[in-house]
Amino acid sequence: MFSLVYYQCLYRIESEKQKLKELAKLSYSVSSSTK
Repeated sequence: MFSLVYYQCLYRIESEKQKLKELAKLSYSVSSSTK
C-alpha cells in the first residue's frame, strides 16, 4: 500500500517536471522570436 502512494507521488513529480520543461520551451521560443 505504501509503495502505491510513493509511486503516485513520483508520477506527479515527473508530470510536473514535464510541464515545467514544456513551459520553458514555450517561453524560450517566445523570447527568441520577439528579438
